[in-house]
Amino acid sequence: MARKGGSIMSQRHMPIDRALATIRERGVFLCYSEHGVDLWTPHTPIPVSARRAVVKFNQEIQAMMKQGRMEVCPSRDLHRQYIRHAGQGQYICEICEQIAV
Repeated sequence: MARKGGSIMSQRHMPIDRALATIRERGVFLCYSEHGVDLWTPHTPIPVSARRAVVKFNQEIQAMMKQGRMEVCPSRDLHRQYIRHAGQGQYICEICEQIAV
């Protein structure tokens, strides 16, 4: 039986900035998986459009994680003392930058 509506990518998704804000607001973590970046969502509901955005923008999000960008930092409050301005309105979490795969 074919899936109604096609693949996950054929559906609507959030813009990347809104998806990252939703992920942060709900206390969900981005993590590396064998397929790139994924969500670690133990018992936390996440809008399907945010999940689709993670799939669509996977390479961009993975690059942001490797750079230690604040938009993808899982613990802004605990890492606050390690945040530095990287120029052009971007902020880097030095802890996340060090542990990036």
